[in-house]
Amino acid sequence: MEIEKKLSDYKENFMSGTATASNALANIKFLKKKIIFIVKNYKLKGTVTDGDLRKAYFLNTKKVLLKDIMNKNPKVIKNGVKNFNDQDVFKIKYIPILKKDNTVIDILNLSPNKKIQFENNVVIFAGGHGKRLLPFTKKIPKPMLKIKKKPNLETLIIKIGKSGFKKITLTLFYKNQYIKKKLNNEKINFYTEKKPLGTCGSLKKIKFTNKLPIIAINSDLITDLDLKNLMFFHNSNKSDFTISLKDKSFQIPFASVTVKKNKIFNIEEKPKRNYFFNAGIYMLNQKVINLIKKDEKIDMPDLIKRALKRNYRVLPFYMFEKWLDYGTIEEYLKVRK
Repeated sequence: MEIEKKLSDYKENFMSGTATASNALANIKFLKKKIIFIVKNYKLKGTVTDGDLRKAYFLNTKKVLLKDIMNKNPKVIKNGVKNFNDQDVFKIKYIPILKKDNTVIDILNLSPNKKIQFENNVVIFAGGHGKRLLPFTKKIPKPMLKIKKKPNLETLIIKIGKSGFKKITLTLFYKNQYIKKKLNNEKINFYTEKKPLGTCGSLKKIKFTNKLPIIAINSDLITDLDLKNLMFFHNSNKSDFTISLKDKSFQIPFASVTVKKNKIFNIEEKPKRNYFFNAGIYMLNQKVINLIKKDEKIDMPDLIKRALKRNYRVLPFYMFEKWLDYGTIEEYLKVRK
């Protein structure tokens, strides 16, 4: 059939509504087009975006069905007529093209056709000493250590630019002149700390060009996260402070014993524990920055605690993308290969 031939490139994006979010998470990691189309006999029932799956991850993804989290009224082109306006395309990546009976006949990829320049400011924290990486950082600051024959900071800046974010500020301290000289790029702004201000105290010092939410990222990360996905998640969920998270399982090498009221309650042989950890990529509304005092040295976990205390909307953004932190010599030697 002609329809089957035309859909051959998109079948990997099709799933049943009775599939679980866990199934979709396993699938979407490998999809070139990060969207799931819920279909029955090639007829569209709804869509599930990567943002929908990130939210579902903190539920029991093995029990959450896609039909319960899908968008039942997605933007489409049906029988030649679109149900969205020109402004909507700034938030849409893929549009299913339907026949009158809702049969999917094609998928329109809007991404290559729009070179959007986002006005959000991006701050890269690049002022750390990198003491755990000595002697590598004795002469070269940690962000400028080479990964695949190129300084990681340079690679990070290029990736951010390709995502559509051009307003980039580097916060510097240790060997700041080295970084400025190597990154002699007039399109990048620099803020040099006179004294160490912790991992996020410099946010108070930067004069931003607008009132839009800020993206902040550590400079010692290697990731293929598209920052647009973080921005769309932050905006669509009306978040004040979005924290990117990764998870990791640890197996305790001993039997774990639970004690209650001075009695052994349970024993478990070499249990596995799953933990979420901060991935060092954030998006925050500028009112959060007002929680930082003038000239205060403050780390990001403390700023997050203050935002929680003020009852700001602090949301988790689960990252299923690749992520590495070369904060130790062992990790650096791995990624350098």
